[in-house]
Amino acid sequence: MPLQIAFPEVQEMYDDNTSLTVLEILIDVFFILDMVVTFFSSYIDTIDGEIIYAPKKIANHYLGNGFTIDFISSTPLFLRLIIESVTEADSTQ
Repeated sequence: MPLQIAFPEVQEMYDDNTSLTVLEILIDVFFILDMVVTFFSSYIDTIDGEIIYAPKKIANHYLGNGFTIDFISSTPLFLRLIIESVTEADSTQ
C-alpha cells in the first residue's frame, strides 16, 4: 500500500492486476489470523519467568502489548470491505 500511495503510476498497474489484489487480501487475512492465534497463545511473564496459560491474562497482555499495532496493520482489509459495501449499496440504488 505505501508503494501505491507514493507512486500513482503503480496504482494504475495495480488496478489492472488481480493477482496483486489477491496477494494483498491474503496478507491481510494472515495478519487477522495471527491476531486470533495470539489471543490464545501463552506468554512468559517477565517478572518471574512463569509461563501464563490463563486465557483472560493472555488476552489482557496482548491487548496491552501489540494488539494495536496488529489491528492497524490489518485495517486496510477492513477499510476495503467497508468501502466496497458502501459502493455496492450506492450502485444498487
